[in-house]
Amino acid sequence: MDQKKPTDVSKPPRSEEESSTKVTNQLRPTRSRKAVACPQRNLQKAHFDSYHLAQDYLQRAVGHLNAKCYPEAISDFKIALQHNSESAEGHFYLGLAYFMISDYQKAKSAYQEAVVCEPGDATIHENLGIVCQLLNQHSEAAQAFTHAIALDPDQAESYSRLGSSLLQLGKRDEAKAAYCQALLVKLQK
Repeated sequence: MDQKKPTDVSKPPRSEEESSTKVTNQLRPTRSRKAVACPQRNLQKAHFDSYHLAQDYLQRAVGHLNAKCYPEAISDFKIALQHNSESAEGHFYLGLAYFMISDYQKAKSAYQEAVVCEPGDATIHENLGIVCQLLNQHSEAAQAFTHAIALDPDQAESYSRLGSSLLQLGKRDEAKAAYCQALLVKLQK
């Protein structure tokens, strides 16, 4: 899956060239949602069950996220998750919102919940690895990147990030192998 800037979750990724080299711009949404403007949206309509209510709050929260209204986004993501705690998407975007306000510990917790809900999503593992790197938890970061690579071996950035974490752990030979693999993947694209 191609990367894109984390603040634009309404459009699917286009190409590798759109990705930034800064860690703060490397978190990737796994899904695109309709953008909803940051100002309030009436959620007082009749709802048939908690799932639909959660979806409404999730959609509104993504709109807040796109509008860079992070406190509002976090609040709505939490409400959505109260109605559907098994939403990998809700946990994922909550992690993204926490990341955007530099609360990496809460972002890590949200991504860990997303992994529990959807363990087969490489992007969730990669974003978990990124926040672990920012928290200087390189062993956990390396583990997350290894999972991301196992799920999607065509992501050169995952190999590169794995190499960075391994280097921080003093595992130079393994880091070198990861960096070499990142180059091979980039050359194959």
